[in-house]
Amino acid sequence: MRCSRIFLALILTALLGPNLLLAQKLDMDLFEAMKPRNIGPAGMSGRVTSIDAVHSNPDIIYAGTASGGLWKSTSGGINWTSLFDDEPTHSIGVVAINQSNPDIVWVGAGEGNPRNSQSAGNGLYKTIDGGVTWKHLGLEDSRNIHRIILDPNNPDVALIGVQGPAWGETEDRGVFRTTDGGKTLEKVLYINEKTGIGDMVVDPSNPNHVLAAMWEFRRWPWFFESGGEGSGLHESWDGGQTWSELTDEDGLPKGELGRMGLAFAYNEPDIVYALIEAKKNALYRSDDGGRKWKMINDDDGVNSRPFYYADIYVDPENENRIYKIETYVHISEDGGKSFRQWQPGYASNGIHPDHHAFWVSPVDPDPRYDLDMNAARARLALYADYEKLLETAAEMMTQIRKAKEAVETVDRSLGDREDDLAEALKKHGKTVADSLSALQDMYFGEQGKQGIYRDPNTVGRHVSGASSYIFSSTRPPNTPEDWSMSKGRRALNTMLEKVNGFLTTEWLVYKEAVEASDAFRIDDLEAVQMK
Repeated sequence: MRCSRIFLALILTALLGPNLLLAQKLDMDLFEAMKPRNIGPAGMSGRVTSIDAVHSNPDIIYAGTASGGLWKSTSGGINWTSLFDDEPTHSIGVVAINQSNPDIVWVGAGEGNPRNSQSAGNGLYKTIDGGVTWKHLGLEDSRNIHRIILDPNNPDVALIGVQGPAWGETEDRGVFRTTDGGKTLEKVLYINEKTGIGDMVVDPSNPNHVLAAMWEFRRWPWFFESGGEGSGLHESWDGGQTWSELTDEDGLPKGELGRMGLAFAYNEPDIVYALIEAKKNALYRSDDGGRKWKMINDDDGVNSRPFYYADIYVDPENENRIYKIETYVHISEDGGKSFRQWQPGYASNGIHPDHHAFWVSPVDPDPRYDLDMNAARARLALYADYEKLLETAAEMMTQIRKAKEAVETVDRSLGDREDDLAEALKKHGKTVADSLSALQDMYFGEQGKQGIYRDPNTVGRHVSGASSYIFSSTRPPNTPEDWSMSKGRRALNTMLEKVNGFLTTEWLVYKEAVEASDAFRIDDLEAVQMK
């Protein structure tokens, strides 16, 4: 260490000493053994911390990130616009849309997942023009706002759940209430200087019935404590004006509690779930709106990292289907008695683990959009220009037909013997492979080569991988060892069916776009189709 300091001093002398600087040229070879290292910035913006969408138009989505600002999409997640570039904070804890007037959106700054890289914010924001302009409403020292509940019947009434800083004690924590659109904020639930909001949910059948999980948490550079005497579950029946605490006498675990994740069942609001950090972490369920609780699942893996992952969600149409988001997304179909991993690992689908936000529409939770229709719409969103649209349509139709012709050529060449298949693949296999590869690239670009994941039986908008013979990481094989006769015929039939589907779907999507715009002429598009 002493030698390093001497060496550094010599370098500084060489750089700063005027006589030395003038007298000699700095020898850069002296730096050859020194390797640069990244010293910042240390912001980790990869975490999406909050999602909300407009119920009447779920294509309008707001997404908040840990340190990457607030984003908005009006195309169902295809294109995004950054909304917080001009604000002094880029850490978002929660975003909440006023569903009766979706131009009104509230944002709490500072993420609520207090790992050592947690980012802080500077209070409460609101827009009345869909995110064009923002007004800062206060709570400057709150650091981390984790939940916002808006009264569906009164746009001026809101509950603000403040988690507060992880690295110190402060009275700027708890639940705040406003009845004038954020002009004034009253603290209505406060425990102590180390306890803030862990979760807060509202009864979908009664906006005056609110559950708030208070969470005592403190972090030091070398250690953290999750849980303490300040933690507990609190209930309000008057919209947050007054609160009462639920205890082990109501079925909750005994002893000190930690973080909790809460969720009402939208279709059966008497059913409430609570994922509770305690001496023995477990999932609890109430069948009477939160008055009494019983333990459902205390398996070791039900809540393995509670200070960082605690959020749970219930399918709006099925009170027994629960989503548990953590490193991966897990799903239960039996009311939480068991869970299975719903989303494959990173190696399978390229989706990075670490999930902190999830949204399912309570109005239309299972649209089941077709993959190919979504893919075509995604491309259409890139072309606002009419001529470009027609050009793209013509190019896509041409490529689809080439792929179809190549597959049909192989199909026509087949006889009944393995040798016939081998000969046909030898002769036409490269053409098929090249055509399908080009079609794949047009549909998904580089993403298509990796495949896109979806479980088609689940709610929400997800994208599924197409036929493994159409869009796979490897091209169709062209040797008899790779395909048996039966597998070869099945593959070709799948290809023909899929390519024909592309023709039909692509045409319908372009036709849909034309009919939605006064600038488009259907005869132009029909001319493209006939080429």
